Parts: sequence; structure tokens; C-alpha cells
Amino acid sequence: MKRIRPISIILIALVIALSVTIFVMSSQESRESSETSGGVCEFLLKVFDRDFEDLSDDEKDERIDNLQFFVRKAAHFSAYALLCALALSACLSLQFKALTSAVTSISYSLLFSISDEIHQSFVPGRSCEFRDVMIDLSGAVVGAMFILLVRKIIKKRFPK
Repeated sequence: MKRIRPISIILIALVIALSVTIFVMSSQESRESSETSGGVCEFLLKVFDRDFEDLSDDEKDERIDNLQFFVRKAAHFSAYALLCALALSACLSLQFKALTSAVTSISYSLLFSISDEIHQSFVPGRSCEFRDVMIDLSGAVVGAMFILLVRKIIKKRFPK
């Protein structure tokens, strides 16, 4: 039996860790989830909006609310781009063929996204959104494309 390289174990552990993190975040009730994304929005506004600190509390809340939808969707996209990139890297490190690795990692990401949305439907105040599955899938495809592109550049730059 062929030995599994340490990098493969690390990548698999990262896939598992990110999957658990996504599951835990999806277990948050709507109030807690809104507080989390609201905190991210407030941080972003403090960093990038010079006038934010001078606004009234109502105006701050309005700006946070306006940004929250985009932050939540960007989080979906980014999490699944990273999940798929890690899964694809793990498959490639195990020396599976590129196409097999890409299909496997995108499929894993999609199935995890679907199961995660179903899981959210059982969490108070949360719902199962087809749109989120499509955003997650888009992120997964971009993550896979990024890894395959980097792999191609490396192979071209450093031929054996």
C-alpha cells in the first residue's frame, strides 16, 4: 500500500475543519447569524467609510442593513470556493487525475451545500435557499478553476 504524504493529511484535515466550521455557522439561529454578519459589516464600514463614525445610530444601522445581504452572499461564495479549492488540492495531492479530482471536489462541495441548506431549514429563523446553493456552486467552480489554473502555470513554469 502506498504511503499517504503529510501534505495530503493536512489538506484533508483542512477540508474537514472547514466543513465543520460551515456546519457550525449554519447551526446559528437567525438572530445570532445576523449579529455575526452585522459585526462584519460594521467592521468593514468603519474601515472603508470615513463618514461612518459621524453618523447617527439609525443611519449606521441602515448602512449595516444595506451591506448585510452582500456580505452574507460573499461569505457563501468564498467559503465554498475555499472548500472546493482545498478538496481539489487534497485529491491532486493523492495523485488522482485532474478531471477526476475536479469532478469529485465540485460534487463534494455541491452535495455539502445542499445538505447544509437542508440542515438550515431545521434551525429556528433560518431557511433552505436554492439561491444559496447556486452561489455555493459558483464559488466551488471558481475555487476549482483557480487551483487548476495555478497547477497549469506551475507545470508550465517548472517542467519535470
